[in-house]
Amino acid sequence: MSDFTITSNYTVETYTIAVPYDGSGFDASQIRDVTYVDVDGVDYLYYSGLPFGNSYDLGLALSYDDGETWEKVSDQPIVSNAESPYWADFRLAAVSVEYTDGLFEMWYWGNNTNLFTSSSNVVAFGYATSTDGLNWTFANDPIRIEAGSREGARLIEMVHFGDSYLAYYQDLNSGAANPLILITSPDGQVFGDNDTEVDFATGNRLLTAAVHPDLPDLFFSLWINNDTGQQFLASSEDGQSFTVISDVEIPFTPADMAFEGDQLLFYGTKSFGPVIWSYNNSSGVVGSMDFDLTVVDGPTDPIPFDINVLTAMQLAAASYAPLEIDRDAAVAPDVIDYLGTDARDAENALYSDLFESGTTTLKLVENFSVGDTQITDENGFYVRENAAALVAQADDTLFIVFRGTNDNTETFANVLKAIYRPTKDALEELPLDPLQRQGTLASLAALNGVKNSNGNGKGQDKIIDKVTERAVPEYVKSPDVEDWLNLDSHYSLFKDLTNAVEDMVTSSRTDTTLAEITNVVFIGHSMGGGMAQYAMSDFADGMHDVSYSAYAFAPSGIEDNRRNEDLDRFEPDDRIVNLRFDNDPIRYSSVGTEQRGDQIILSSQGTGGHETALYLNAAELLLDAGFSAPGEFVDADEQVFAQISVRADGANGAEFFDVGFPSDAFVGTRGSDTITPKLLLGEGSVVAGLEGDDVIDLGLSTGADAIIFRSGDGHDEITGFNAEEDQLVLRGFENSDPVSIAPSGGSVVFPDLFPPDTLVATWSDGSSITFVDLDDVEEFSLAVFGVLPDDPFVLA
Repeated sequence: MSDFTITSNYTVETYTIAVPYDGSGFDASQIRDVTYVDVDGVDYLYYSGLPFGNSYDLGLALSYDDGETWEKVSDQPIVSNAESPYWADFRLAAVSVEYTDGLFEMWYWGNNTNLFTSSSNVVAFGYATSTDGLNWTFANDPIRIEAGSREGARLIEMVHFGDSYLAYYQDLNSGAANPLILITSPDGQVFGDNDTEVDFATGNRLLTAAVHPDLPDLFFSLWINNDTGQQFLASSEDGQSFTVISDVEIPFTPADMAFEGDQLLFYGTKSFGPVIWSYNNSSGVVGSMDFDLTVVDGPTDPIPFDINVLTAMQLAAASYAPLEIDRDAAVAPDVIDYLGTDARDAENALYSDLFESGTTTLKLVENFSVGDTQITDENGFYVRENAAALVAQADDTLFIVFRGTNDNTETFANVLKAIYRPTKDALEELPLDPLQRQGTLASLAALNGVKNSNGNGKGQDKIIDKVTERAVPEYVKSPDVEDWLNLDSHYSLFKDLTNAVEDMVTSSRTDTTLAEITNVVFIGHSMGGGMAQYAMSDFADGMHDVSYSAYAFAPSGIEDNRRNEDLDRFEPDDRIVNLRFDNDPIRYSSVGTEQRGDQIILSSQGTGGHETALYLNAAELLLDAGFSAPGEFVDADEQVFAQISVRADGANGAEFFDVGFPSDAFVGTRGSDTITPKLLLGEGSVVAGLEGDDVIDLGLSTGADAIIFRSGDGHDEITGFNAEEDQLVLRGFENSDPVSIAPSGGSVVFPDLFPPDTLVATWSDGSSITFVDLDDVEEFSLAVFGVLPDDPFVLA
């Protein structure tokens, strides 16, 4: 159901007398029970007229000027008592009239005696049709009929709501209570035995109702409180339950209402006292109130959750949300990490955005148990001592998101220094040159190339033991930090969770409310990233008939002595993508551990670090560049990138160049960047400048380069583009061909005896690239426009 807002003072200030009592004829003394319908721009107002007596005949007045003036069609009734059905031959009152495709439909009530207390009294309601609104054909049988003293079924309102007709009638068979009863029909003619009392009507009386044209999934109704006489508006989605909107002030008693633009029109009767008849006189009146309704788009079908490098990092950050604090303080204190409340508030907000907005199919796996063992709590967290993981599902994919360290009281870098700084004596025993023995964390990097006795480690065990001493000083000690030196032990705390994966998969195949799980994705940041690697080493593809993949951000790695008979833990695994900033201090903690999966270093020019916010910034840029999932961080030859240059500080424009080991790919900022790849001989680069007017210089690159250019990326400049081997990968364009290729400020290039070496290619959205220092301009142009077989412009 859509939400809505209403601007109104809920007051009818004035009214117009539309149909006055006549003083003579069938409507001499009173006008009663008015109902309105718009017929091709003409307003029809049906009413019951009383002479100097109690009988009702049906009359009609018309307005051709939007209700400014009204004219009775005749001084005679359009349906007289004599023309009414036998059970309505004393009183007949129209309750609702509809007009559709040339057909009038009327729902009315009537009775056959003057006094309702008469033993021969009949009160009923029925259905009639007309092609002109004047001459009516009545259905043979009433919809509801009851006979007897003070008995009967009096129709109060008929609402055409969606595909149903809702009839509200007053049951006169129950003494003074006279409850309001609801019955429904698919066509407004045949009603089943579905009579249901409307509880909301206890103490309140329904006057009228209408459906707003902009809000068809609910209707509005006008009520009056029996005790106070206060009128009020209410809304309903189902016709049975009502929500009060506001009290209203209307100086007459409405019997019908209709929406017209930003107005709510009321049609009713106004008593003027005993003017010419001792039993009172009344006229038909029309009034309106401002009613500016604005529909707010309500919940729509959730869109499928897209798992990619950004949403994976969002889940990793959300796993730090301080919602799993209910744990034994003796083994795991409350969250006390140095990042403080601001960082955790941000992660808590991410959790809310992901799971409480309802915009995607991502849902928490809440309160899941296996037998008597609870796996997840009401917030979707698995908690065992100081270990925690967030568990969720989207469509056919199960997500297990391992939380990293969140109880360190010192900065991450300070804790690492306290644990891993080599002692002076230990350094003297290491096979390092004097320059490498500096007593800093960097000295451990020299051990990375030294193999363990099993041929898999990053340094000889005996050397590592001497250097690190495997001890956590008291001033940095915490349950999570202690587990840094025993990752196997930390992973063992997730035993119940990893064992429950099969149960979750099986449950999804038997529970018809869940999508069947065919994919499992493990995610984590920091020590949580290491746990994701551990989990992947326990689950081979196809196990439980499920596929597995993982995203690990700044992962701690896994113990180098951990292996499995069925799965070589240390072989490359392209199901796992590991991303780590070059300056993330966690790189020093990896001595003695192994990294499993594709290892990609993010060269951040000093803007990186270990915090989740930095990885979120980088992940957003990587996704925009098209690097989304495991298997996509590759070049044209399907070789996994070793290093990607990307900033994490949210800069709006920067200069990118290789320092030290060259990057395989460059991802720009949201502003105008200068990017100068410097690759090894024969290698090419992938460059995505993204937004802004970027300058890309391929002059130092000797291999085949790929430039990613998206619709709306601005006006870039590329120097040294070689049409014979380089490619321009276009995204978001309908056609790879630009609308024009011309020299700067000139006309189309070819045929031209002396073409320039600089061309501007412009696409239909206004985006452009200026190609500088082209070797063969004419060949380049012919290739782009498909005259030559190898087009350097590729639509992705």
